[in-house]
Amino acid sequence: MLRNMYIVIDIEFSVTDDESVSYHSNEYSHPRFDLIAVQPGKNYRLAVIELKKGIGATGLQGDGSFNKNMKSGVQDHIAKFKDTLGSDKGYREFIQEMEGVLSAKVEFGILPKELEGVKIPVEKPEFYLAYAGPEMERFKKACDEIGQPCICIMDEQKPLLKL
Repeated sequence: MLRNMYIVIDIEFSVTDDESVSYHSNEYSHPRFDLIAVQPGKNYRLAVIELKKGIGATGLQGDGSFNKNMKSGVQDHIAKFKDTLGSDKGYREFIQEMEGVLSAKVEFGILPKELEGVKIPVEKPEFYLAYAGPEMERFKKACDEIGQPCICIMDEQKPLLKL
């Protein structure tokens, strides 16, 4: 039985500019997301995870809010997710694509056979910020204030994700 919270199926996922793909973006050029994972504890629902190391990478300001204009900061990634993989127009096609990726990785022995035949539910993927670094409580509070789920990595030596 797989007990991992997240099983990574893709790394550094780049959204295409191909307009025939429903989750492409007209606003952003090739948005990228650090990890795409399935969540066994949530019926294999997709999770899009953006990794942040250190408070400077988040755009967290002195007043406790996230800078809306910081490229690759928290607000930038949330906007890119909502425009692409988490959009009403795009998430279904993205899920189909990731189901194919999952199936191929099981077939080629990259992921465990236990995942053979897994169907990813057709629900919008969840978006998480995974943070490691100082001021974790401040980061978590800022995420809570904007309703953004986050993963706080307490021990960087202990694996959180199955790669």
